[in-house]
Amino acid sequence: MLAEGARALAVAVSMGYAGFLAGPVLIGAATRTVPLSVALGIPAALALLVAASAAAVAGTGSTPRRRTRVRG
Repeated sequence: MLAEGARALAVAVSMGYAGFLAGPVLIGAATRTVPLSVALGIPAALALLVAASAAAVAGTGSTPRRRTRVRG
């Protein structure tokens, strides 16, 4: 069970690191066709898209449940 959580953490960190490296390059490339103010709105729009999609798939993952002890 720990390996599954470690794998998920590794994926999340890798995606964040890739975004950290690729984000400024993509915004810079976008400024060739649109104004800087519009290009800087791209990450905000993507963040809203991620938040909306996360709400849509909430509860469909395979998160481990905590075991509760029955005292008696």
